This record gives sequence, structure tokens and C-alpha cells, in this order.
Amino acid sequence: MKKQYESPVMEIVEFEAEDIITTSSNMLPTDPASQMLE
Repeated sequence: MKKQYESPVMEIVEFEAEDIITTSSNMLPTDPASQMLE
């Protein structure tokens, strides 16, 4: 059960991290806080 729970969490974290990094790089002049709230 631990593995099943860790797997989805890791995937979500990885996806979010990539999305934030990509968005941060493309929308750096914008408000990064807004992206975090999303």
C-alpha cells in the first residue's frame, strides 16, 4: 500500500515541479505567487 501511495504522489510532485519550472521560466516577469496558488 505504501508503494501505491508513494507512486502517485511522486508522479504528481514531478509533474507539478516540471510545470512550475516551465511556467516560471516562461512567465518569470509574471507573478510566480499566482502560479503557486494555482
